[in-house]
Amino acid sequence: MSFFIDRYHFGNISINGTAYSKDVLILSERIRHPWWRKEGHLLQRVDLQDIEADSARVIVVGTGAYGVMKVPPDTYEYVAQQGYTIYVEKTEQAVTLFNEMQKKEGPVLGAFHLTC
Repeated sequence: MSFFIDRYHFGNISINGTAYSKDVLILSERIRHPWWRKEGHLLQRVDLQDIEADSARVIVVGTGAYGVMKVPPDTYEYVAQQGYTIYVEKTEQAVTLFNEMQKKEGPVLGAFHLTC
């Protein structure tokens, strides 16, 4: 299954025509919504355990409209150990990157913080 993000604006995202108002984790075959993290503005390895069984090898992370969600070095290490390439951007830029990569390379995973 392919997921494409129709639009994003602060606090809301539309994926394949369905609107979401909580953070989302886009996997190859499903969307996890709401996607809660152990600590709201910190992306930790425990928050990404769902990706371990996924066949995609790229993950795009949206850190919020203002980039408030942080990705610590140990999360980068964990993702690399799992065989993934990770891209981290503010959510608006991450949405654009996700859609471009999905069209060219698909499937791509997405982890999007929708607010701050």
